[in-house]
Order: sequence, then structure tokens, then C-alpha cells
Amino acid sequence: GRVTGQTGGATDFTIYANEDFKQRAGAFGGAPSTKIFSFGPSEMTFKAGETVNFNFIPPPTTKNKHTFTVEELGINETAAYGKVATFTYTFDKPGRFRLTCRNFPGEGMLGWITVE
Repeated sequence: GRVTGQTGGATDFTIYANEDFKQRAGAFGGAPSTKIFSFGPSEMTFKAGETVNFNFIPPPTTKNKHTFTVEELGINETAAYGKVATFTYTFDKPGRFRLTCRNFPGEGMLGWITVE
């Protein structure tokens, strides 16, 4: 596979870096919140040989950098400070590949890409 500039004749696919707040029960009845990070969707399926134009969209007001990283495929794209990352990738081998965010790896930003 390879990451290239956007090309015609490819599948367009949008994935979001989500930043949501979740309320937790706090001591003495308080309700502190915690930020929850995730990919949306977290499961993607493509066909071997398929070229995909990705739009990786962070929250518009984020102060964070999020990455779309698939180590095994050599993909490492960054959406920073509310700016969309666009890139094209051609999937050339079947398998199941782990998607992570390098900046928030243990915070729920995990996903899977299946190539059939």
C-alpha cells in the first residue's frame, strides 16, 4: 500500500477523532468529568486493491493533535487543532490492521481496518 495525494476514481471515506465528556460520580456527590477520545467509526472494511480518499476530521475546537496511525501499513497522518487531514491510501494486502492515535494510545483511540 501507499499514501499519496488525493486521486480520482477512489472511494471517499470520512473518519472522526471524537472528544466527548463523560460524567463520573465524584466524592461527596460531586460529578467531575473526564474526556473520552475515540475514532468514529472504529471498524472499517475495504477490499484489497481499493484506493480510499480519507478525510480525518478532528473536533472543530480541539486543542489536541490526533493521529490516524496504522503501523503495519505505514500510515501516520495527523489532524491538528481542528484542521482536517486528507490523504489517499491503496490497500494492497488483506488482513486486519490496528488503528491507533499516537498521541492518545491508551485513551480509547483504537480501531480496526479489515481488508478483504
